This record gives sequence, structure tokens and C-alpha cells, in this order.
Amino acid sequence: MFAGIFLRLILGMHRSCRWCKTVFDIADEDMVFYEKVSPVFAGKKYLVPPPTVCPPCRSARRMCMANERQLYHDVDAITQAPILSIYRPGHAFPVVSADYWWSDRWDARDYGRDFDFSRPFFEQYRELSLSVPRMNQNRVMSENCNYCTKIAHSKNCYMTVGFEAQNCLYGHYSRYVQSCVDFYFLIDSQYCYECVQCKGGYNLFYSSYSENCSDSYFLYDCRQCRNCFGCVGLRNKEYHIFNQPVSSEKFEQFILENINGSYQKIRYWREKFEIERARMPRVASRQTLCDNASGDEIRNVKDSAWIFESDGMQSSISHCKYGFLSVNQIHDVYDFTGVGEGTELMYEVGPQVFPGYRNLFSSFLINARECLYCDSCVNGSAYLFGCVGLKRARYCILNKQYTKQEYEILVPKIIEHMQKNVTSAGIPEWGEYFPPALSPFGYNETIASDYFPLTRSEALSRGYNWSDYERPSPEVEKIIPADQLPDTIYEIADNLLNWAIQCEVTGKPFRIIRQELEFYRKYNIPLPRRHPDQRHTDRFALKNPHRLWSRTCDRCAASIQTSYAPGRPESVYCEACYLQSLY
Repeated sequence: MFAGIFLRLILGMHRSCRWCKTVFDIADEDMVFYEKVSPVFAGKKYLVPPPTVCPPCRSARRMCMANERQLYHDVDAITQAPILSIYRPGHAFPVVSADYWWSDRWDARDYGRDFDFSRPFFEQYRELSLSVPRMNQNRVMSENCNYCTKIAHSKNCYMTVGFEAQNCLYGHYSRYVQSCVDFYFLIDSQYCYECVQCKGGYNLFYSSYSENCSDSYFLYDCRQCRNCFGCVGLRNKEYHIFNQPVSSEKFEQFILENINGSYQKIRYWREKFEIERARMPRVASRQTLCDNASGDEIRNVKDSAWIFESDGMQSSISHCKYGFLSVNQIHDVYDFTGVGEGTELMYEVGPQVFPGYRNLFSSFLINARECLYCDSCVNGSAYLFGCVGLKRARYCILNKQYTKQEYEILVPKIIEHMQKNVTSAGIPEWGEYFPPALSPFGYNETIASDYFPLTRSEALSRGYNWSDYERPSPEVEKIIPADQLPDTIYEIADNLLNWAIQCEVTGKPFRIIRQELEFYRKYNIPLPRRHPDQRHTDRFALKNPHRLWSRTCDRCAASIQTSYAPGRPESVYCEACYLQSLY
């Protein structure tokens, strides 16, 4: 065993990504981890090989399995009733309602089949995945959230991705959020609009990277602030306008005159605020309560590296690497996307895996353990190999039921078969995540296209699918160009709900729903001039990529790791220098 580890350490320290050709390191601790998570059958360990693509490409490969923003009209394969679906028209597999999928009215073991040792594993897995019904949306215990692609324990939401959300619209990644509209990564917040990476917000508008702030507009990297406007880098302040203190009377008069539902005024202040924000130095890495961690936008993370957008709210994330979007009780997990609530000893998992133990090369597992190459297996499922859509199942291979003894004899033979079988990319099947071609989505439909944009030709050259589907225009009374809308929200009549607005950027028409219009009126917010997809793109542009570069602090020249690439115009400081620069 030790000779095998030594050989892998010698051969695997540096590799060139077979997709983007970037040279990436495989550290000693990585090799130890791969050894640690390797499955054991009859006393023999089946080693997980080191990866063949770089961390960003591995992340994109997992993300291509998740469509979180596109909905299509579809037909339920069981009832033939019209449904909304995350799968575009023309899919080759049955789609059923989420209520039916979660019910006991069907059993995915009915689609089980024998393993054929004369054929590649991924080929047989693909055939299985095309036969088992898929749920139309990833909805779990949610009410009146029919227009949400992925949501759990939520109520009265529209086009929102999140957990424990209520009365939210056009939100992406939310947790404990109420009555918020147009946001990205919002936690424990109420009555917020156009916020990015904020926590503990209340009556917070047009703000980013701020925490525990309320009754404020246009904030950037502020903490414990209230009644502030156009401020950057403030801590524990009240009644400030563009970082200058003012009386409460002057502040209230300023808000009354400028937050009056006028699109032109909001545009003016947005542009002025962007000029002020651009002057502020950036901290190399946004971390809160972290110890020995690298990455960006993380909280309560320790002894971990390359972690992005993770929030350990009640407990820490520890001994993890190459992860995105995780919360609470995650230990010894490498290469993950969207995991949380007690996951341990996993590798190449996600999107959406929680809680669980010793799952490898799998996606969408809820309360599952010891699963290899599985998708959509839930409710206590365990000891599965190459399975799809199982609930409360154990000891299954390609959805066929076996005894424990039969399973433990057959799985090692399949792994050995995968070790010998070389894919079209020239590498063994064993140890690789699902090939991109197995995704039911086009790359441009998935969250991968947000974080790791590729052209159509680039995506196809790496084996991804691509969607050329053109969505039909909405049926409305008329389409009004954005520049012809009245300036203030008070000039908007209810009959606009029967119209569509032509996006000022893309030209795509979009509609306003009543719940949305009521929110704008209540909070003096002008009607948006951009399509929801473009608004999402605009918010996303405020974020940094999921990559790290080595740089030096622009103030003290200390070595830093940061998500700000060399050559970007911002001044980037180490944490100590950044804290000294704050107001």
C-alpha cells in the first residue's frame, strides 16, 4: 500500500489539464485524501486516482449537471398534464411532477438491469439514466413555488433558488430570507432588493458584500450600519451619506427626495456610487472567522483550501478542498458543489448532496451514504453503484437489487472493469466524474456557464452539450421598449401586467408579475428596464471568479493569494492593510 502511495506522489505532483492545458498541482495532502476515500472490498482498497483536469474545470464539470434558472413547458410522462420543467423540449427521458417523483407510487428499481462486462460502464449508466423518470423541478417541501427550479422548505417564491425562503422573487442562493427581490447569495435577510453577498440585511437596497446593515442604500463592504447611503467600508455607523456623517433630519430629507421611485435618479446614484466604490482597495480574500483557509467569500472555514462562497453558520467547514457553496458540518470533502448539513468523506460530489458519508462521483444525494456514481438517490439510500432515482434502497447496482454479499462481490469486479476500460479521452473510467455528455442540459443552460463561461465551440470540444433552443416570445397585448416606460413607479398602471417590456440590453421581452409590481410600489423602486436574465448577469459581474492567483499586497508587498487576477485595475491589500484602510 505504501509503495503505491509513494509512486503516486512521485508521478502526480504536477499535471497539465487535459481540457484547458493549465498546469495544476496535486499536493501531498491531496494524495493522502484520495487514499483515504478509496473504497475497500474484502480487504482490498480500490485506489481513487488523482484528477486529470484542473480544479476550475472539475468544478465546471459538476456544475454542468445543474440547471437552476431556466424553465420550460413540458408534459408529465405519467398523467400527460402540462407541467413546468427544467428540461428543454425534446428530451429523451420521462419527466414527472416533483410530487409524483417523491411519492411511493413508483419504484426506480423497476428499471434495474444486469451489468454487462462487455460494455463500458458509462454507456450502461447513460441508458439507465434515460429510462428512469426525472422530477420536473428540484422542489422539496415547498408551497406555491411552482416557478422555482430548485428550492426547499420555502413558500410563495418565484424564480428563486434557495432554502427557507418566503415571498421572494428572482433570487439565487438564499437561506432564511423573506420578501426579497433580485438578489444573489443572501442569508438571514428581509425586505432587500438588488443585493449581492449580503447577510443579516433588513430594508437594504442596491448593496453588496455587507453584513447586518439596515435601512440603507448603495453599500459596499459595510458592517453593522444603518441609515447610510452610498457608503463603502464603514463599520458601526449611522446616518452617513457617501461616508460623511449627517444629521438624522438631513438623511431623512435626502432619502425622501432621492428614493422616490424615479428610474433616472436611481441610475444617477448608481453611477456615482460605482465611481466611489472603484476607488476603494479590495481585500485579497473575504473571510470571516476562518483559520488556515484559502478561497473567497467564506465563513467558519478552517484547515481548508480553494473554498468559495461557503457559509458555516452554526458549525465549521474543515479539512476540505476545491469546494463551492457549502454550509455547516462539512469535513474531509474534496471537489464539491452545493453540499452541507453533515457531509463527510466525499469526493467529486454535487450539485446538491447532503447529508451523507463516503459518497463518490455522484450528484443530488439526500441522506445517502456509500454511493458510487449515483444520481438522485435519497431518503436513507446506501451501498449503491451506478443508480438513478432510488429511495430507501440498499445494495443496488444499475438499480437492480442484490444481497449484501452479492453486492460486495460484484462491485469490485465492476471497478476493475472500469480501471481497464479507457474512455474516448484516453483515460480509465474509474476515478472520473460523470462525463459532460451525460448531462441532460446544454452547458449554456447551467450554472457552469455563469462561473466558467465557454463559447459554443469550446464547450463542444470538451464534450459538453449545448442548447440552441429558442424560447418563444410571451403572449401579451403589446411589447413596450424599456426607454418608453414612465420614469417613476407611480406612473405605472396595473395594465402593464398584461404587457411585456423589451430589455434595454438584450432586446428580449419580459413580463412583470403582480407580486413584483407591489414590491416596487411599496419600496419606491422604479420598474426594471432589463430582462431577469440580464439582471442576474449584472449582479454576477460584481463577483470574482472561482480561482486563486499569487500576488503581492499593493500596500506592504506581502505575498497574498487572491481571486483578483494580476493585471486587474483594483488595488488589492492583505487583510492587515485592508483593515487599516477602512473608515
